[in-house]
Amino acid sequence: MVALGYWQFLLVFAVLGGAGTSLIFTPAVAAIGHFFLAKRANATGIATIGGSIGGIIFPLMLESLFSKVGWAWATRIQGFVFLVLLVLANLLIRVRPRPLPTGRVLPNLRIFHQPAFVLVTIAAYFLEWGLFILVTYLTSYSLDSGAMSPTFAFQIIAIYNAASSAGRWASG
Repeated sequence: MVALGYWQFLLVFAVLGGAGTSLIFTPAVAAIGHFFLAKRANATGIATIGGSIGGIIFPLMLESLFSKVGWAWATRIQGFVFLVLLVLANLLIRVRPRPLPTGRVLPNLRIFHQPAFVLVTIAAYFLEWGLFILVTYLTSYSLDSGAMSPTFAFQIIAIYNAASSAGRWASG
């Protein structure tokens, strides 16, 4: 079944996609820190390059599949690839958790009493908006404006992600 209304597309893309990405990406990258002490930032930077690799492969894969199997099956195939990768990630990612002295599992919300932490959190929120709005609409804008061919409009996202690989590593 394909989304028949805008609200269905928005629910799947925005709500489920955002929650799913948060629940998968954040623990996977955080697990890296359990195994590195001296070069933790470098290891985390290298791990986040995986997002760039996906950002290179998936737009090109979808662009190729759209013409062969249509939009509905292209997104289903992408979902099956995600499912296989998720199963592999769940089998391979390990953590070495340290026991908490209080035995408490819930997050400590008192951290929001620190102004520096609140400002960084707000800045990261707006940074994500600025970054992902560009990425989300870059292909659509390129197609709608006629600035480039449909093939290159999909490739521009892959080029953008390839260029971001160096920045992801360097930020570590």
